[in-house]
Amino acid sequence: MKKHTLKKAIDLFKVSRQRSLKIIFLIVTQVVLLQNGLVLAKEVAASEITLSGRELRVITAETKQTIWLNHDVNKKDISWEDLNFDGHPDLKILSSRGASQEFYDVYLFNFSVKKYVYSKRLSALPCIQADLKRHQIVGTCFHENACENWSERYSINKSGKLNLLERVGTYCDTATGEAFSYVDRFSNGKRISSKVAPMKNESMVQ
Repeated sequence: MKKHTLKKAIDLFKVSRQRSLKIIFLIVTQVVLLQNGLVLAKEVAASEITLSGRELRVITAETKQTIWLNHDVNKKDISWEDLNFDGHPDLKILSSRGASQEFYDVYLFNFSVKKYVYSKRLSALPCIQADLKRHQIVGTCFHENACENWSERYSINKSGKLNLLERVGTYCDTATGEAFSYVDRFSNGKRISSKVAPMKNESMVQ
């Protein structure tokens, strides 16, 4: 009887120890990921994408959805990225690529309807990327000409609404050809500060 009780106690201790180690491992993993600017998706299941012409079918644990595209794509043009930082990956589908810019059709996952919903505003940002450390959206390749180029940073809420925070870029004085760099910061849609500096030994107007 004593041996049976002792064995049972040892087994319970082993189970408890395994559970404790598992919890510690999960906590450490979360800390390491957060320190490296990564975000764990919440209950993100494996997804499946199939293409038939311009018909894109998306199958996940939450939804089965057909998206009709207005241009030809291949699977290499499709990527997953959590753009509104709600823990669920969103769809980025390459729509055009030029010498200086590329644009994506962006579909944010909507938890209410369990579907990917097209975002016109995010799709208009060139070279859109998610900055996971700052929880900001960046359009990295705005381009007007050889001299005038800039990037923009936005905050974003879960519904996909953007708020401009910062614009960083270059421009030229058309009269002298002198090049300048600048940083503009915004709050509530208004510019609150601006710093301009000459780019030494650079003339970009031809």
